[in-house]
Amino acid sequence: MQKNEEPMDIAEVLARRKPQLIAKRAMDILLSACALAVLWPLLLLIALAVVIDDPGPVFYRQVRIGRDGKPFRIFKFRSMVTDADKKGLAITVGRDNRITRVGAILRKTKLDELAQLFNVLCGQMSFVGTRPEAVCEALYAVSAAGAACAAGHYGLCVDCLSQ
Repeated sequence: MQKNEEPMDIAEVLARRKPQLIAKRAMDILLSACALAVLWPLLLLIALAVVIDDPGPVFYRQVRIGRDGKPFRIFKFRSMVTDADKKGLAITVGRDNRITRVGAILRKTKLDELAQLFNVLCGQMSFVGTRPEAVCEALYAVSAAGAACAAGHYGLCVDCLSQ
């Protein structure tokens, strides 16, 4: 924003961007539907490999915070043993023994992320935009921003809240 410009009302900004947002959503639907149509054999093979390697659910689901703070369940192909969150730390470091053989390959190649095409198709995520954070990470970011604001570090406050 230049020095002489008036700040715009958020409703006005959204009204101006509405055609762009509609086009972005249309592209998300088109691309995710086409990707699922083309990749379904690979998705099926990944699902079978996950279940054969370690019986249990095919998908790992986690609550994430989406647009406007709305929670949704993100899908990933499961790369760890069932109930891994109850068997160790919330994060994985090094050679975590909870990662399955197939899971190690999925993580290395990022194929575990392909299940998120369903989230994109449903409108919970987009191909372009910020990464949806897990609930605990989002709460930490907000609390860190609040602490930064209280301490007078407003740049950090704005950075945390804009993510």
